[in-house]
Amino acid sequence: MMSRKKNSEKQNSNSRKKQNRQNNSSKRESSNQMKYEIANEFGANLGPETDSRCNGKVRGEMTKQLADMSRSSKKRSK
Repeated sequence: MMSRKKNSEKQNSNSRKKQNRQNNSSKRESSNQMKYEIANEFGANLGPETDSRCNGKVRGEMTKQLADMSRSSKKRSK
C-alpha cells in the first residue's frame, strides 16, 4: 500500500507534467505564429515547396527577434 505522502507526491508530479505539456503547447503555438508572421513580412509562403534559403531567412529572423526579446527582458529585470 502506498503511503499518503508518496501518493501526494505522485499526484503533484502528474500535475506538473500536465502543466508542462500545456505550457509547451502554448509556446509551440506562439512560435508558429511568430514564424508565419515573419514569413509574411518576407513575402514567403512556408511549406514543403519553399526553398531552404527562404526557410533559413525566416529561422534566422526568428532567432534574432527572440534574442532581442531576451535582452530587453533582462534589461527590464535589472
